[in-house]
Amino acid sequence: MCPVKNNDSVEDITDKDVYALWSKTENLRLLSTSGGVASSISFKLLMENYATVGAVYSRDYTRVFHEYCDTIYKIFDTIGSKYVQSNFSIGFKKALSDKNNKYVIFGTPCQIIGAKNVLKKLQIDELNYYLIDFFCHGIPSYILWKAFIDDLNSKVGRIYSLNLRFKDTDWHEFKIRAIGKNGVYLKKFSKDPFGKLYLSNYCLRNTCYTCRFNKFSAADIRIGDFWGEFYEENKMGVSIVLPITEKGFDLIIKSKDIEVESVPSNYLFGSQLIKEGKRFPVPPNNDKVLEDLKKGLSLKAIYKIYFFKNDIKRLPLKLVKGLLPKKYIKFVKKAIRWIRK
Repeated sequence: MCPVKNNDSVEDITDKDVYALWSKTENLRLLSTSGGVASSISFKLLMENYATVGAVYSRDYTRVFHEYCDTIYKIFDTIGSKYVQSNFSIGFKKALSDKNNKYVIFGTPCQIIGAKNVLKKLQIDELNYYLIDFFCHGIPSYILWKAFIDDLNSKVGRIYSLNLRFKDTDWHEFKIRAIGKNGVYLKKFSKDPFGKLYLSNYCLRNTCYTCRFNKFSAADIRIGDFWGEFYEENKMGVSIVLPITEKGFDLIIKSKDIEVESVPSNYLFGSQLIKEGKRFPVPPNNDKVLEDLKKGLSLKAIYKIYFFKNDIKRLPLKLVKGLLPKKYIKFVKKAIRWIRK
């Protein structure tokens, strides 16, 4: 059921209608990564006897797995981005344990394609399930994740709560918040060593660098963060949503807790990186970073070796950004690049 070898059922998402969505329940929207659409759908379908198959952390936060969630309390554990590979089989097997089970499955595009292949082979009634994937930047290695959790444990002790997309003041400036036995760690995601590595495309699975499924989907719906200038003034969070199937379209239209706003189709390209084939190059020293992490180097040490010098070079631009209006920043960037040549 390999999604790479068996992907006949995928559709090109670039010719689909585009919508901006967000939950009407403010607390749910604040808890969620962006607009709270996934959790709103889960709660709506739970009332119709559909369980949710979604990603949750293990108790010690060292692993992520998909769980079959048939209560409100379990669904709350699936809220938020996990940023690491999930063991998909655990929750999926539970869903398949009874052909009469009804469920909505959330996952990466490759996970959802694999799930659909299995569901088709087993001839599961399509009315018994919904498939929802998301715009995927790539999946980091567990080698990087282990170093990140070790780093957090050294700061806060045993972790009781972890949120990688904490909306402190603005969902665009999301932070890592870890609450542990010895205190709280709160830092802007892009400033944390784990965030720097992830956003710079380090330590991803090899297949992520050439993945074609950012442009193709086998789901009923694709969801993600509505990045770009369109909702940059919004502080709460907005989700970009593409209904892939008629069933997916009906689901979002009939969800009373979701605010739906139709937007021009070209907004998709201003919000998400949609590119077939090689998405982005493997970053320099990627193999060395992985080897150093395997040897037990801390994220702090990795940062000093591979990122500190580049951050120092960017310091003038950071200072300028704090002083000038946004509309002048792009001209300053060009000037700095020209000077450095």
